[in-house]
Amino acid sequence: MKEENLGTAEEIIRTVVANTPYPVTVKFRSGWNDSNIIAPEFAQMAEAAGAAAVTIHARTWAQQFGGKADRRVIAAVKQAVNIPVIGNGDILCYEDGLEMMEETGCDGVMVGRGALGNPWVFGAEGMPESLASRLPVILRYLELAGEHLDTERLLFRIKNHTCRYFTGLRGAAEIRKQIIDCHSLDEIRETLRSHA
Repeated sequence: MKEENLGTAEEIIRTVVANTPYPVTVKFRSGWNDSNIIAPEFAQMAEAAGAAAVTIHARTWAQQFGGKADRRVIAAVKQAVNIPVIGNGDILCYEDGLEMMEETGCDGVMVGRGALGNPWVFGAEGMPESLASRLPVILRYLELAGEHLDTERLLFRIKNHTCRYFTGLRGAAEIRKQIIDCHSLDEIRETLRSHA
């Protein structure tokens, strides 16, 4: 996201576009830091290089995931190009996505970390307020993990992700501690059922 690297980025995009029959999309940040916001220019370059759409994470590289996404940058990118623009950053619920689209004019939103432990982010009804209401989804996650992952080797990651489903629940810290102490998927399931 430094101006001196735009030529290299353009060359990469052009090369990918020339070597695939599929639409190429490009995701990028606002800029390197607050003094170097180059997203509109980057988007124009990506469009000229053949990108079919762009996704703008409205934070700078220096911000990483801190601070707040600057939706004004998404709006500026939307004004700068004719291809679809997808906004990204701080989408924690369904309404956040709708507000971003209305505020910026972007064509869609990309949900990132806001979906971790919160698959309800994609629906208007939002995250259920009780463990009993969340439990079917958590158990389905564990079922899929058991089917598709090496659960012995990845148990820590599975437990870590499972713990994300308890955000905002009373007693969440204790449930998380109990899950971290589990030694298998079956133990995790039994722990969850004991709290339902």
